[in-house]
Amino acid sequence: MSISVEVSALAGEAGATAKLARDVAAAAADAHKDPTLGHLRALRAAIAKAGPKLTALADQGAALDPRIAEAAAPLEQAQKWEFARLLQAAFEPLGVTPRKEGDAPVTYRLAPLTLVVDFRADTAQLRYAQCELPGGATSTRAADIAAAWRACKAALDKGSVAADVLAPALDRAYRGLVAKRRAAFGDRVDLVELHRELAAELRPNALTVASKVVKPYTKAMFAWDLARLQSQLRMQVGGCRAVLTVATAGSAYKEDRVVFVDDGAGGQKYLSFHLIAG
Repeated sequence: MSISVEVSALAGEAGATAKLARDVAAAAADAHKDPTLGHLRALRAAIAKAGPKLTALADQGAALDPRIAEAAAPLEQAQKWEFARLLQAAFEPLGVTPRKEGDAPVTYRLAPLTLVVDFRADTAQLRYAQCELPGGATSTRAADIAAAWRACKAALDKGSVAADVLAPALDRAYRGLVAKRRAAFGDRVDLVELHRELAAELRPNALTVASKVVKPYTKAMFAWDLARLQSQLRMQVGGCRAVLTVATAGSAYKEDRVVFVDDGAGGQKYLSFHLIAG
């Protein structure tokens, strides 16, 4: 039997069962509004009548599911190939070559951002440093993705702190954390704590300054600026050398404790930060 015939039979069964389900819903509404003996008995009768049919429909659907999946597989693959082609065409004018990085979930590198695609939900999400970006949620239409990519990248550029401003701010934030802990200069501090300290200085209150809305200094922006600091100042901060400690095994899976710094060649998760004199 062809899949279309089987699906047609399932549709017919579902149509018949839908009326029984509506009867149950109506009886339930009556019993809820006026729980008389008559309404309660009517509800029980509707459930008893619909129950076996609903069970049979569920069983029929479950039995057919592998056949549906088998028929859908080549269509899903064709959808992914077409998506890749359209994505390539949409990003060519931007000078970006999409590079597929994974299948579960479907992930593309759209340097410097990353795209995660859910074809079944018809949604896509742009990320940087493994953080979802505001305005980065879009449909799977290549044109929509390209527009969101331009907006997200522009927001990161606009919100970025220049390396010559970030370096002394990092120095102050680090020294402040060390002082709070009564630790020694050179001791490591958690990178996420450093981000919070830095954000408080760079975005005071993150609400309004001189009647101008100030966007918060997000974790993604922090990672963006650290990557620029690496490339522009080679991690020189206040006459010292800044050192990032790589997150190992266990800590690497705790996303709230690490910061992913994208160096353009794959990137790395980091856990802590410290300064070394000289």
